[in-house]
Amino acid sequence: MAANVTVGAFGFGAASQAALVVDAVNEVSSGSARYFDLNLLGDQTFSLGGDVFQFDGVDICKLRFAYIHGFSYQYPVVPRLSADTDWSLWQTKHVLDQQRYSAILSLVQELERHGVCVISGLRGLLGNFMKYEQLQRLRRQGFSVPPMICTNDRESTDKFCEQHEQLIWRPATGRAAWQHFGERQREHLLAPEKSPIIISAVIPGEYLRSYYLFGQDFLHLQHRGAGYYPMETLETFCEAEGLSAPDFDPVSVLELSRGFFSLSQVVSGPVRWIYDLDADPALTALPVKYRELLIRAFALCLSGRKSQLDSLVRPVSPQQRESLFLRRMLGVLFDMEASKHRPLPKE
Repeated sequence: MAANVTVGAFGFGAASQAALVVDAVNEVSSGSARYFDLNLLGDQTFSLGGDVFQFDGVDICKLRFAYIHGFSYQYPVVPRLSADTDWSLWQTKHVLDQQRYSAILSLVQELERHGVCVISGLRGLLGNFMKYEQLQRLRRQGFSVPPMICTNDRESTDKFCEQHEQLIWRPATGRAAWQHFGERQREHLLAPEKSPIIISAVIPGEYLRSYYLFGQDFLHLQHRGAGYYPMETLETFCEAEGLSAPDFDPVSVLELSRGFFSLSQVVSGPVRWIYDLDADPALTALPVKYRELLIRAFALCLSGRKSQLDSLVRPVSPQQRESLFLRRMLGVLFDMEASKHRPLPKE
């Protein structure tokens, strides 16, 4: 490995967010970063044994930073969905997927064992997988976390619903969105044979996305959903202003303070209620200027130039996220579907 390569970014495919981070690091410090594709396809080579750890002929244990993006902890390894796969027959592809997963997990563990600073490492991956335990651990550490339960039991859910007016739910593992929880969800999501879900109380307040870089709270974004009346508008993001001091110090408590993570919070007075912690935040869906700002800031930290973060130019006006057309088309489809069940007008 070239002596000046200190940063390795590992992702899936040439268009991965990890590849964008490599480009940004090399703009700051030419030739100091290299991208490694975790698809492990084609003519890629991977060798692990004893003190020898090479990826495409590169000794990656000599890296200073290793950024792992897009790899999700799984137990067991879940087969990839495909309409053309007959799972009643032996499938070699799934065995290969299991072997590929095992190799990547070993890569993460070995990098940490050799003293490389792994961002989105095993602890973060486990936290993203066991979402309820992650949130309860934050509660035990002194963070404000809304009342919630993880269950597939109808009786427990009914008791919880009696205590709270508004509820939302999400799957118990992985990255997912919180969604409205009502009678229809209670009827169809809860059963002994179904996976448990997380159900949480809704705390009224301002929704906030916060991004933290190597011990510094770098960016707090307020999110406004798309509007339809009196005029259609796009989703917008803007930097939050006038925030009161939080009731916690995130970087002094979180074990992820050496890396890059995000918090989803609801601000209610001086209290910031945490609904999610993402140890591997995805940035590609953000408005372009905020995405570029975060990637540039991350690159500065990886290049040892954290002191330059304050010099970065931040967007002044709200930034739109161009998703209105898809949302509008879905709205039209829902309206058409609902119209099928309306009674015909009387003549």
